[in-house]
Amino acid sequence: MKLFYNKPPSKTKLKKAYWRGFENLWEQTSLPIGNGSIGMGIIGNIKSDKIVLNHKTLWAGGPSPKRPDYCGGNITTPDKDGKLPVDYYKEIYTAFKNGEDSKAHELCEKLVGIMDGYGGYRCWGTLEFDFNGIRNEKNYNRELDMLNGVCTVSYDAKKGFGKKLHDERVSFVSYPDKCGVIRIKRTGEKLNTEIKLSSAHGNAKYEKGRIVHSGEMEDNALKFCLVANIIANGNITATENSIKISDATEMTIIFSADTDYMDTYPVYRTGESADALYDRVNETVVNATKKGFQELLKSHKEDFNKFMERVSIDLNGAFDVPADSLLYNYSKTPAYRKRAAELLYQYGRYMTVSSSRESDILPSNLQGIWNVSNNPKWSCDFHTNVNL
Repeated sequence: MKLFYNKPPSKTKLKKAYWRGFENLWEQTSLPIGNGSIGMGIIGNIKSDKIVLNHKTLWAGGPSPKRPDYCGGNITTPDKDGKLPVDYYKEIYTAFKNGEDSKAHELCEKLVGIMDGYGGYRCWGTLEFDFNGIRNEKNYNRELDMLNGVCTVSYDAKKGFGKKLHDERVSFVSYPDKCGVIRIKRTGEKLNTEIKLSSAHGNAKYEKGRIVHSGEMEDNALKFCLVANIIANGNITATENSIKISDATEMTIIFSADTDYMDTYPVYRTGESADALYDRVNETVVNATKKGFQELLKSHKEDFNKFMERVSIDLNGAFDVPADSLLYNYSKTPAYRKRAAELLYQYGRYMTVSSSRESDILPSNLQGIWNVSNNPKWSCDFHTNVNL
């Protein structure tokens, strides 16, 4: 089952929403892929494109050298009246029982914990591509294969006033190999592009065929590391700010990312040094690179499909209808409503598999693992009445 669009996000009619600019574009048009920990939000524009990168454990807040006495926001000392939250809880219970609702609501404020250290989920950054000079694009298709967890973007176009070209971009995130994979293949013309990683958490370093982004979160000193290998059958050069690919017909990016978060009270850290974290992430990338695109894709599909093929649904909905058309014509056409229901049912299952796997340290948050903002609504956190 596939969810698809036949026009790029830059030409998609967006609805009014909370977000503005790129964040709104991401929310309404990106296609999410993930392996439970690493997430990518595929945009799929043509001349310049962005892929939003996430990792489930990249958070602000919590234990920090700035907060040596942090204890989860819990109030552990009596207030000026000599009371603890448990004392107010008893008073609140009594007030509600006696019908004194306004008094009870006022006392509830006494249960609110200490806000210092209340953090939130953070966006790792964006992987940006410049395909300068492409024009006259047509036959555009962007699809999410939910049975196999693979996103594909393809189109025909021209490079400048040259001959015709066809681009195909295939992306997936592998659970067996703990890596994200992006392959760009071009026929009819040479592939030339510039790639950079932008992040609010420091600058990436570029070497020939490699991107490394590592450091510590400013708020809580959480260590993070992303390593990407770039393989192409053309020229690869590195500048201070980007990687440039020229005279190629195919290129592949294989990357992995992680942090030193560990679900162990009270420090919540693995204890790794920055070098040890880098070595662990780099080893994952090296091993995945040795396998190559086809083997990585094969093992990924086998792993992902075993979950998705368990259930199928057929409501006699309309086929071959782009996702945006389904939504805009939902109330007009019964066959569209049925197709939307089929897709939504499978999409829920798909996002669960993509954002929560058996070895994950953390559960899915309010947005699974996908997040474009460093100030997301509701901190993009965990809620017992919603997602836990």
